[in-house]
Amino acid sequence: MHSLLTMFFVFFYMGLLAISKAYVNVALNKPSYQLDQYLPRDEDTYDASNAVDGRKSDLSMHGGQCADSFLSTTATWWVNLSSIHKIHHITISFRTDNSDSKFRTYITDNLLGFSVYVSNTTDRSQGTLCFKDNNFTINTIPPVFTTNCSAHGQYIIYYNERLPGVVYPVGYASKVESDLCEVEVYGCPVTGFYGSNCSIPCPDVNCQYCHIETGYSQCCKPGYQGQRCELVNVALKKQAYQQYPYIPDAKETYDASNAVDGRKSNLDMSGGQCAVSYSVRTATWWVNLSSIHSIHHITIYFRTNNDDYIYKTFITDHLLGFSVYVSNTTDRSQGTLCFKDDNFTTNTMPHVFTTNCAVHGQYVIYYNERLPGVAYPDGYDSIVSINLCEVEVYGCPETGFYGSNCSIPCPDVNCQYCHIETGYSQCCKPGYQGQRCELVCSSGSYGAACNATCGNCRDVNQCDHVTGTCLTGCSAGYMGNLCKTPCPSGIFGQNCSEICKDTCTGCNNVNGLCDFGCIPGWTGDLCNKVCPSGSYGAACHFTCGYCLDVNQCDHVNGACLTGCSAGYMGDLCKTPCSSGFFGRNCSEICKDTCTGCNNVNGLCDFGCIPGWTGDLCNKVCPSGSYGAACHFTCGYCLDVNQCDHVNGACLTGCSAGYMGDLCKTPCSSGFFGRNCSEICKDTCTGCNNVNGLCDFGCIPGWTGDLCNKVCPSGSYGAACHFTCGYCLDVNQCDHVNGACLTGCSAGYMGDLCKTPCSSGFFGRNCSEICKDTCTGCNNVNGLCDTGCIPGWTGVLCNKECVKGSYGTRCNETCGNCRDVNECSNFNGTCLTGCDAGFEGNLCRTRCAYGLYGVDCKEICGNCGDIDQCFHTNGTCLTGCANGYQGDLCKTPCPLGFFGKDCMKKCKETCLGCINVNGLCAAGCLPGWIGNFCDKECHTGFYGVSCKKTCGNCHDLKQCDHSNGTCLTGCVSGYMGDMCQTRCQPGFFGRDCSEKCIDTCNGCNDVNGLCDYGCRPGWIGYFCNKECDRGSYGIECNETCGHCRDAKQCSNVNGSCLTGCDDGYEGDLCKSRE
Repeated sequence: MHSLLTMFFVFFYMGLLAISKAYVNVALNKPSYQLDQYLPRDEDTYDASNAVDGRKSDLSMHGGQCADSFLSTTATWWVNLSSIHKIHHITISFRTDNSDSKFRTYITDNLLGFSVYVSNTTDRSQGTLCFKDNNFTINTIPPVFTTNCSAHGQYIIYYNERLPGVVYPVGYASKVESDLCEVEVYGCPVTGFYGSNCSIPCPDVNCQYCHIETGYSQCCKPGYQGQRCELVNVALKKQAYQQYPYIPDAKETYDASNAVDGRKSNLDMSGGQCAVSYSVRTATWWVNLSSIHSIHHITIYFRTNNDDYIYKTFITDHLLGFSVYVSNTTDRSQGTLCFKDDNFTTNTMPHVFTTNCAVHGQYVIYYNERLPGVAYPDGYDSIVSINLCEVEVYGCPETGFYGSNCSIPCPDVNCQYCHIETGYSQCCKPGYQGQRCELVCSSGSYGAACNATCGNCRDVNQCDHVTGTCLTGCSAGYMGNLCKTPCPSGIFGQNCSEICKDTCTGCNNVNGLCDFGCIPGWTGDLCNKVCPSGSYGAACHFTCGYCLDVNQCDHVNGACLTGCSAGYMGDLCKTPCSSGFFGRNCSEICKDTCTGCNNVNGLCDFGCIPGWTGDLCNKVCPSGSYGAACHFTCGYCLDVNQCDHVNGACLTGCSAGYMGDLCKTPCSSGFFGRNCSEICKDTCTGCNNVNGLCDFGCIPGWTGDLCNKVCPSGSYGAACHFTCGYCLDVNQCDHVNGACLTGCSAGYMGDLCKTPCSSGFFGRNCSEICKDTCTGCNNVNGLCDTGCIPGWTGVLCNKECVKGSYGTRCNETCGNCRDVNECSNFNGTCLTGCDAGFEGNLCRTRCAYGLYGVDCKEICGNCGDIDQCFHTNGTCLTGCANGYQGDLCKTPCPLGFFGKDCMKKCKETCLGCINVNGLCAAGCLPGWIGNFCDKECHTGFYGVSCKKTCGNCHDLKQCDHSNGTCLTGCVSGYMGDMCQTRCQPGFFGRDCSEKCIDTCNGCNDVNGLCDYGCRPGWIGYFCNKECDRGSYGIECNETCGHCRDAKQCSNVNGSCLTGCDDGYEGDLCKSRE
């Protein structure tokens, strides 16, 4: 069996070798690397470079031609092709120790499950998986393995793994290693070519890498996209702008232009490739495409900080709700809304977002907002910011074309911009309208979208629909080609040939009416009338002054030609006479007792000088008043008639009690009578200024109207208001200051004998001391009137409290003392401590909540009711809380039990439950979730905590909730126990059991459709139709030459199998002889 397999692989390899002669081994002698290189005794004979040195004559471990690594859980080897190459196939010669038996016994179990990747970096996850072994066994894995891999890349990566916790098929070793003697990578030596000898240039001009066999584009040059790289990134390196740019430390590393510089290899904030703004209420970014472009789609690379967790945790909440517009201006409201996010969440927001938008415009605008007062969905932050690393706008490089390569002219002759895919008109040339731009603008409109309105044409039907020119001239009042310019100021009428009237300030450009008013002094539609009598000036707006004859007021400037009426002066007679003058020509002088007279009749309208009254200010003030307007009242004059009417002076002196020129000032304190010449009595505090009575009272110790009597016995001081103290003789109390002249009665002290003895003293002169057990004794006789200090009793406080009582009046009972005889009679303190269960100096307080015993130092156990923990011995009187047992309830339930009295058993799906409530705190067995591990994983999930997602099971409900095995198989396009492995190239359908048709370049792994196109000579979704007669090649796009028999033109390469028509030669019969 082994020899048959070996022969099969030899023939298969030789067939590929024949093919490979047309290709180059681009891995030969290139830099290489392997993880955990095998280095016994520091020998360097197992280096990674051995696998690309071209030697494969000795495939033994010690032959010096193989790359080997230490056994480990992972094995990685790669070769750097130095630049990106187009690859056809990869051949691996494994280490066999030159023996098929040794190979299968000792080596193959470490190789099973290997993978081969092609990548542009050393990270295999960023590359293409060329092959993943899911089928080989130790008996079927070939010593020389070849896989086709029509991809492009710089690194070829060999990888294998044995991860902990993963169940691998029978035959797989627990560790892996690199056992590679030669890795040959066959492909084209340079990019941009394809075909069997890599000599045919890639057909699409903007293609960077094309399929090595078919020439179909696999990767476009930077700035291009599309099936044939026909779509250009028209935003690349164009002018860009962002609102509130983030500029820390004045470094412009977050500029708007970063989002259109073509760089997107580092999506970190500090990578210098992203546009970032401050976080505020609105975020706006736009790119100016320089001119209007037909757009196909827009792709946005958001800032991720190169970490999906950071992106979804800290960035996406600023992005949610964003919009994308295309406009001809920077005002998004004037453009087309291409996309508005209403569905993304922080977990579903993509790193790279693409939206189709078949419109035309010059500006692509990114916008977001968080407006005050607006309620936003959960997950939206309260602010937004720009986080754009690249914005690519793909479309045609110039307008007027459409189609897959932007080469088909728009079909409608008057169309300016057409739909990039269908060619339907989206915008007509100026002057045209209609679905196909077949209609000229309606009468009265012209220009782009027929949105412009024709001017004032003499005949609106003669307005040019493209330019708006009035072909037969303008209506009256307008001029210029568009007839939108009014006649210049001062001109009107047809062709602006008539002159406005000179009394107009400017006339109507159409009919000459004075629409803008007249020059001063004129009125009427034609400004041919002077102002009405009594008015003058511009628009006759001004009123004439106080002219002597109003009809003699000049209508232009308002001058009074015959002079002014009485009281006014000046040319316009609007100025009143100067102060002090009145009458005609302001020639009369006002009366000198006036403060200012009426400018017309001389009446004293503004009042009189002080002392005068009347319309003409010719009367003195009435008796008893004086001053301005006679407003002031005279003082206490001896004769009121002798009060001066101007200044109020009392000419004959003052009445008794007053002084001063105006006699309004009372006598000074201590004086009274006429001219304030009499002196008040010295026992008065101040006497009446008129008659000398003691109106303000007496000095201390005196009383009576004239303050001529001492205070009565027993009283003293001001107004005899104060009562004498405890004088030994009350008659010896001083009437002025209350001093006890012969000393104090028993119990009092001080000059006034009003102060009781100090605390602790009593008797005459307070010379006796109270007993020290009193709280304070009677100040007169020394009795303990206010009681005893705590611990003492009796009238004289000379008896201790009886045992068991203490405190004030011995009214307090001692607490729970350990020895009642040791209870202090003073404060009740238990001098030798408390009984068990009590605490505090007085031993009256039960142990605090949760404590018990002597000095309350013991902590209660887990009682069902902690209030029922007995304070003396800690017994739980009503039993234990859930999860505990014993009299003191301090013993937890045994492992595996929980609840009241530890009677309940933990659920068997728990890894370990809480002794109190049975919650599975240590987690559940794989496949179970819930607080009690009583729920199977939800449909589509499995494993520990149900965090793993089921693969592509045919029936997701049949995904084993513990290990993820798809019990009823996989959906189309996937294989393996867990249905997570896509079909190998060339296979498709349920469990990858169907084989792609061999005329496909590569078929869809789900339905077998030839998504990547057909081999030359075949067409159709399944590439099952030969080219029609007369055509051949890729997509049957080539036309056969002049074959002698058109039916004998090869559908694959166009060869004329039975020769050429007369006059033609060559394989394709396209060259004339």
